[in-house]
Amino acid sequence: MKLLHLSWRNLWHRPLPTLLSLFLLASGIATLVVLWLASQQLGGRLQQEAKGIDLVVGAKGSPLQLVLSSVYHLDIPTGNISQQDAQRWMHHPMVARAIPLALGDNLGGFRIVGTDPGYLALYQGQLATGRHWQQPMEVVIGAEVARVKHIQLGDTLVGSHGLEAGGELHSHSPYRVVGILQANGSVLDRLILTPVASVWQVHAHEAEEEHEHEADGEHEHEAEASHAQEAEASHADEHHQETHTPTASPASERELTALLLQFRSPLAVATLPREINRQSALQAASPVMEAARLQQLTAQLLQAVQAIAGLLVVAALLSLFATLYQALEQRRGQWALMRMLGASRSKLFGSMVLEGALLSTLGTLLGLLLAHGLLWGLSLWLASTRHVPLPLSAFHPAELYWLALAPAAGIVTALLPAWRASRTSVALTLTQG
Repeated sequence: MKLLHLSWRNLWHRPLPTLLSLFLLASGIATLVVLWLASQQLGGRLQQEAKGIDLVVGAKGSPLQLVLSSVYHLDIPTGNISQQDAQRWMHHPMVARAIPLALGDNLGGFRIVGTDPGYLALYQGQLATGRHWQQPMEVVIGAEVARVKHIQLGDTLVGSHGLEAGGELHSHSPYRVVGILQANGSVLDRLILTPVASVWQVHAHEAEEEHEHEADGEHEHEAEASHAQEAEASHADEHHQETHTPTASPASERELTALLLQFRSPLAVATLPREINRQSALQAASPVMEAARLQQLTAQLLQAVQAIAGLLVVAALLSLFATLYQALEQRRGQWALMRMLGASRSKLFGSMVLEGALLSTLGTLLGLLLAHGLLWGLSLWLASTRHVPLPLSAFHPAELYWLALAPAAGIVTALLPAWRASRTSVALTLTQG
């Protein structure tokens, strides 16, 4: 304990170099840990969300954008595809299961997704309360949606146009909540699910309203010519709107955003994507390949940042070495006095080595705390802006290796100054004054 106390006091005898070494080491460790944990969590999340999906079929455009929008719900779709084109691939002999997706609306940033019960089965979604939808305009909502929006069973929801909050409200077509899902850490937690027919019905009504407004504009001059006739027509229009019931659009005009396919046999991996891509209006994208491509695109950036963080750690260790070596020169009198009072060479050696171990361990602990603080902030930002809850700040067992390596790095750095301290000559030091 006396040796530990002595090393600790010596460490803070000159606080500025000590703080500089701590800052450099903590910054480097924090950067390395943030990058490592974030890449581990995000990589695992990408694989989890794409599990069970062999192929995504959608409109021509960027394959990565198609996968991000249809599998991870993090981007805007590449466009829509007609139901007639989609039917061919939904019933293809090589397809075991085809799940339709129809996007276009949201509730406060949470996407409203038209689909079928197979989408729930894909992510093993279980109801916490209520039931599955049985008809259009009924919705089953994810646990995160219910928590953030304080939605309960039986509530009425009004979606807005677009995939981001702030679009035009579809007040003419409210949804009714019939089920709330259990939280399972999948994309289901942040989605509002409804039959595809609901999406068609909402936008068919919207198209009819736009057509009516255009017709009203064309006949404005007739209304100006006869005010009485306009009033009568307006009354008739209002009565028509009050009794109008929205219906789905004609089959020839129905559209989907994408299809999620599961293959019946491994042979489909090599043949079906090429067959689909030959069609001018459609493209096929593999979630596994696009996720790997995304990780590859970010790998170089991550490596560059990791290299900078590694340089910070090296600079911190060099700063630690310089701090200890400078302390050695300034404390030669102290070492000589300790030798005169009976301190052994091994005690002087151990004192200096312990200083290096304490400084590197303290810097590593501060770096880990800083890393988890940054990851906690990133988790909050993702949850509030993208509705993606990720436990980024959770402790990983591999971090114990950092704590184990920290004292070893400090000891290695302090070996030369410690050896010089243990070889201090009492007579020479006292003679030199």
